[in-house]
Amino acid sequence: MRPLLLSTLLLLCPTVLAGPDARSAAVDAAFAALTEQGGPGCAVGIADGAELVHAAGYGLANLEYDIPLDADSVFRVGSVSKQFTAAAVALAAEEGLLDLDAGIGVYLPELQESVQGATVREVLGHVGGLPDYESRELNAVLRDAMGNPFEFGAEDHLTTEEFYQVTQAVEQAYVPGTRYQYSNIGYFWLGQIVERVTGERLREYAERRIFAPAGMRVTLFNDDTSRVIPHRASGYRLAEDGWHIFETNLDWVGEGGVYTSVNDLLHWNEQYRNPSLGDDPAALRTLLETPASDVSLDRDDGGSAGYAFGLVVGTDGDGRRFIQHSGGWVAFRAFFKRFPEDDFAYWILCNRPDAPPEGASEAIEAAWLD
Repeated sequence: MRPLLLSTLLLLCPTVLAGPDARSAAVDAAFAALTEQGGPGCAVGIADGAELVHAAGYGLANLEYDIPLDADSVFRVGSVSKQFTAAAVALAAEEGLLDLDAGIGVYLPELQESVQGATVREVLGHVGGLPDYESRELNAVLRDAMGNPFEFGAEDHLTTEEFYQVTQAVEQAYVPGTRYQYSNIGYFWLGQIVERVTGERLREYAERRIFAPAGMRVTLFNDDTSRVIPHRASGYRLAEDGWHIFETNLDWVGEGGVYTSVNDLLHWNEQYRNPSLGDDPAALRTLLETPASDVSLDRDDGGSAGYAFGLVVGTDGDGRRFIQHSGGWVAFRAFFKRFPEDDFAYWILCNRPDAPPEGASEAIEAAWLD
């Protein structure tokens, strides 16, 4: 579920669903520059204010049946899911079910004592002193539990309960609050906390408090990978002998696991523009967009950024404020970015691991903002 940089991608020529103007043509060119007939690809949504001004599918949702991608195609979005987990935590806190400044051990007492003192807020901001999946400690525990080297995407099946038991062995990696270290384990634990305090599955709580009220008709935390999801885009990766299916059989959610579409993300973007969730929607939006700590993230463009509630918030080298997150899991790649002062946002959802194409974000921002 780690955030990913944009990389090279070969894509089909687009089927444009909206916004057939020069700006859309510039975006089409960015996604169609390197074309591979018959492969998977991406779906793109661009919102100017409340309007979806560009929605296009580039490539195939399913290679077996030659089904093209479009704005209704449903993708797994990796770490873009974290903002929904964080919103669920914030809503549970608003209900008085948890304290953002309490140690996570209050809600998950079976964790190692060294990590219990990290507060919910610190874990939300990735400053809770927790390692990530790739840590030597967790991989050693996984090898002991599985009896073989553990590779995400090619692993034997672990249930959510089994995986939670495995992560209970995780020890503190550094003193909480002293530095930033991205931790999927932390967000998985946050999902477990929501389930403990609400008495509902994260999928159920998010549907009731977030997705249904926001009008997101297809979005869900998919905690059962055998579930039938209409219009789901299959995941693929390219091998020497052609395309192969590349998906996961893991059911746990929190750090990831959300499935959504271009059209549904327009409704989510509207929650940042005109919030309606919770008892105090404006306060909830402010909370979600406020860095959880004063630890800064490194940027190479002269800008500054911090990590809020499942969102990277900051200012780029041109002084433009942005809010964004990227994600990747097995074949799927996703990117969601907003410019609040420009009332502009876009999202890219892909079903191949070498996506989206290099320069895609720059092309979108240049066409609409520059």
